[in-house]
Amino acid sequence: MDLTSVRLLRIGLAKQIKQPKVQLTLRDKEQTRAFEALVSDKFTDEQISHSYFKLPTAFGKTVMFSRMVHAYYEAAKSAGAKNKKIIIVEPNLSLIGQTQEKLKKFVDITATEYSGRVKDKHKDVIITTYNSLGKVYDMIGADNIAFIFADEAHHMLGEKISKDLKYYNEHIPIIGFTATPEYEENRAVAKLLNTEIYAMDILVAVEKGILSPVKGGLCVSSIVCDLSKVPLKRGSGEYDYDEIMANFNMDTLATEIANVYAFGQDEETGIQFNTLKAIINCPNTKIANLQAAKINEIIGRKVAVALHKVGIDDKEYDKLKEDFQKKGKYSVVCQVGTLTEGFDDEKVSLCINYPTHSRVKEEQTVGRAIRTDDENPKKIAFVLDTVFRTKPDETQEDILKNAATARQVLFNDVANGHMVLYPKDFRRRITQTNDLESKRSRKNKNHGVELITDTVTLMGLKRLETERVKKEKGQDNVKTKEWLTAGNLAKDPDFPCNDVRLISEKLKEQQPVMKDFIKHLELANFDGRKMYAWCLHRDAKEEFADSAGFDLTKTDAWLSAKDLTEYSNFPYFPAAINKKLKLLQSEMPDVIQIRKTKAHRSVLCLRRDAREKFLQKARITFLPKNDEWQSAEDLLFDQTFPINTLTTIDKNLVKFSDEMPNFIQIQELKIGGKDFCLHRDGRKEFLRRIGYYDQFWFPEKTEEWLSSTQLAKDPDFPNNDVSEINDKLPELQPDMPDFIQKRFLVNSKQCIWCLHRDKKDEFAKRAGFNISKDKTDEWLSVADLIREKVFKTNSTTAITQKMKLLQPEMPDFIQMRKLKNNNKTRSVWCVRRDGVDSFYQGAINTFLPVENGWMSSYDLVLVPDFPINDIYTVQEKLRKFRNEMSGLIHVQELKTGDLDLCLHKDGREKFLKLLARDRAKSLRGAAKSVSSKTDSICNDKIIKIVRDIESHRK
Repeated sequence: MDLTSVRLLRIGLAKQIKQPKVQLTLRDKEQTRAFEALVSDKFTDEQISHSYFKLPTAFGKTVMFSRMVHAYYEAAKSAGAKNKKIIIVEPNLSLIGQTQEKLKKFVDITATEYSGRVKDKHKDVIITTYNSLGKVYDMIGADNIAFIFADEAHHMLGEKISKDLKYYNEHIPIIGFTATPEYEENRAVAKLLNTEIYAMDILVAVEKGILSPVKGGLCVSSIVCDLSKVPLKRGSGEYDYDEIMANFNMDTLATEIANVYAFGQDEETGIQFNTLKAIINCPNTKIANLQAAKINEIIGRKVAVALHKVGIDDKEYDKLKEDFQKKGKYSVVCQVGTLTEGFDDEKVSLCINYPTHSRVKEEQTVGRAIRTDDENPKKIAFVLDTVFRTKPDETQEDILKNAATARQVLFNDVANGHMVLYPKDFRRRITQTNDLESKRSRKNKNHGVELITDTVTLMGLKRLETERVKKEKGQDNVKTKEWLTAGNLAKDPDFPCNDVRLISEKLKEQQPVMKDFIKHLELANFDGRKMYAWCLHRDAKEEFADSAGFDLTKTDAWLSAKDLTEYSNFPYFPAAINKKLKLLQSEMPDVIQIRKTKAHRSVLCLRRDAREKFLQKARITFLPKNDEWQSAEDLLFDQTFPINTLTTIDKNLVKFSDEMPNFIQIQELKIGGKDFCLHRDGRKEFLRRIGYYDQFWFPEKTEEWLSSTQLAKDPDFPNNDVSEINDKLPELQPDMPDFIQKRFLVNSKQCIWCLHRDKKDEFAKRAGFNISKDKTDEWLSVADLIREKVFKTNSTTAITQKMKLLQPEMPDFIQMRKLKNNNKTRSVWCVRRDGVDSFYQGAINTFLPVENGWMSSYDLVLVPDFPINDIYTVQEKLRKFRNEMSGLIHVQELKTGDLDLCLHKDGREKFLKLLARDRAKSLRGAAKSVSSKTDSICNDKIIKIVRDIESHRK
């Protein structure tokens, strides 16, 4: 197959995406995301040539392939490529004209029609039906066709059409568009078009606001009929309504559905259905005629019309359709197949369905009601499915169970198990703008049909179905993705609390009240051990949040850790404040609470008037269990301690732990875990070793003096390596005593080496920073080495250290070179391209510590088979396992003059085993709070990984 047309389409779309848009609607943005997926490196041209988009009805598929047609022809014109035709395939004749109109409207392209009624092949774009596609293909030939765009691509799954398309697909790129790629269990679009480019379901589209809010409901008929025993029509897979009608009078069902429209209303919002524009989807023309007549009879005027092609010519059909869609003569249409696909009328808000066995039909009919209406931003769509009773005296619980277990397809089957789809906070807004209790008091009039629209009742549909399946499999007490643990809820950005402990307590507390939605379920099985947790059903999140009192909004009276950092008497580290808030929350529940921000995030907050009280407690509440010891966070809060930089304290605790073993030790913290801590009696010695008392001998740093950091950031200074500048300042101080001095920083109470502003050029020259040679393609910088993946690590620090260390041995291959970037020149360490192999071998075989046999974190990340490639993670693990590997891990002086925790080569095997054990432990923890979106899958993967690691460790 020639893939030139695919390549041109992707080029054209990429150019189209980059063009600035004045204002994009939500639908435009999602369509652009779909196009971005098509042009991305994720797919090859070959994959795109057999691909499809899974998009919900009303997403704007016609607009999408209109833009694709335009993009292809624009790219082909620019490239001077052969002019080929594009064939758009529609499922029926009524959609051909609609597609022609949109092509003209959106991209100003005139398309022709080739069908049984019109045979025109003289335009670049030909619109045909699946039945006529073979004739168009034979007439034009594969060499003259650029693409086949298959609208409603599930229609290609018929036996004859799928066979033809399989042949066409070998010669011509085919891209499909469908809302229902899985027609039946063994019939799927993916079997013909292998690549799914982009997918979105109804649930996501509603949450994003692309489709209108929609609520499902059940019309429970008085008719007794067990659908599980009704045969299906051969070929269509739909119920045999002749069989159904033989058992009862269809007049009864038509009357009941007419009553639902005439007298029914939504129990929660109070919206009356007879005020909505509606489509009733009927199984055949006889029932459609009967249904329209019954509605008109009950309403007392002609508000309904039957719309089908039996006994009606095209002219009369088009007139009736226009009377409903544009003129408003009818508010209800009872249709049979003619409006199931491709019909767009954003005013339609109600869809009533006769029982169906077809998932495709259910999803397509739902799509007719859920288009957003720009003139009515408060629109709510309703989808009512008719269900039968299996015995006359069924309870509501029995009705729900039978609906969940029957072969009938309902709205929740096409909406990911949900009967109510609202965007974020929409339900809460509806509750606030409507008098919910008064609406609920207005019960639906009893006209022979029971109407179920209550959200809480409808939520039980999926739950009952899930419970039935699990019971059949003997897994009725096993957690599935429909159930959320306290950890899942805490991580949910839409849930108003992120405190796992508090959520867990509330789940136990509320379980007797919500016993159907809160259960104690098995999470996973590790080595024969079963783990259980209290879980909440996904559909009951809002109800649980309300009953547990989690609906707490953050106001100006409450301050988050970030807010507190703005006050001068608080340290400038939100993470440290958060730790103290968590530690003191149980002691101060009235003033420390989880609050929800306007951005829908839950944060731990302190009441504004309790700042002083909190600060006093924070200063005297030490994290170590022994109050004689202080962690870095405690020292940060201590007003008598001169350092207010958490990283500085933490780094120096590690650095001097070997020199001060009696005063710096690893202690167990009250909040869990262990960390380096300083004893109260060792504070003076600790500060002396850091050099913070040097402030009494050195003058204050003013603007005329520049630190190494300031020099590195100066665009006119030829070196941006802070550590190298730091090394050169004390080295050259004897030669420039008046211009290189140690100066005291008032803010941080720290003494640092500084250079006078007027001597930057002289210092750069003496330090050898005035590099005369430019960096060319022959030389690779650290960034180049990382980009070309010479080393497994991406640590610039580790690679730079090795360059400095090996430069004296390889002066011709390792040099500082000038690099121009954005009109600014700076010097960077470089390796000559033909010396990369030698540098690589030297780097992984040269240990930084002075004493032989010791490897620092800089060495370890460069070792090819070492499992961690991040230098900071290595340093964290060295600290963590230091006590367990006494004598094999301790602080060493490096050849560069720095200090670092190092691992002896004899302890490497033990260190790797400890890493594996730590990894297994963290994975067990992750399994307890695995993401709800892929819960069961993630659990299985985690269990496998943990067992593999533990097996390897043994």
